[in-house]
Amino acid sequence: MEYLVSSSSCYNILQSIESLFLRYLNNFSVLFRGERVGAATTFPSPMQPGMFSHLKYITISSCSKIEKLFWPELVHNLQNLEEITVTHCEQLVEVIGTSDDEEENKEAGKDSIVFTLPKLRLMRFISLPRLKCICDRASLMECNSLEEIQIFYCPKLKRIPHMLPQLDNGQLLPPVSLRVIKICQEKWWDSVEWDHPNIKTVL
Repeated sequence: MEYLVSSSSCYNILQSIESLFLRYLNNFSVLFRGERVGAATTFPSPMQPGMFSHLKYITISSCSKIEKLFWPELVHNLQNLEEITVTHCEQLVEVIGTSDDEEENKEAGKDSIVFTLPKLRLMRFISLPRLKCICDRASLMECNSLEEIQIFYCPKLKRIPHMLPQLDNGQLLPPVSLRVIKICQEKWWDSVEWDHPNIKTVL
């Protein structure tokens, strides 16, 4: 199995799925395969607005070839997502990937993209040796229901996206629901880069 769905898949079925578990798929490299020849990392076009709109839980484990988990077009559909777990995926570089098209990347760089996941409670990332970022520097995440973050054995992950509420004057507010951050090494925590200089103090 190399991909989950393609442009010819039945999207009506994907609207009702609540849990998705993908494990031990050695050839799995992308969730969606587009129509273009060799477009193994592109979304089907047009993007269906209801795709995974009821998804609550997603677990990706031991899928050694996947490099990017979500694309921006999909994240906007995940308004009911509550838990995301990714473990032992050796090639994963980004959780929310950017476009492979350089022109699209330049265009997207003009404005920040805000990814809103209003029901997300848990983010768990374990044993991802190549993971560099959850989303790129031009992006922000709004996860006002987030309760717990777990990050173990992700040595190249050096940046956590800005997810705290902020006043108009730039002052950060304590997280509304976040109660637990689990890490495996204090040294790694000290090396993490933050988009706002006061985030660690507020946390």
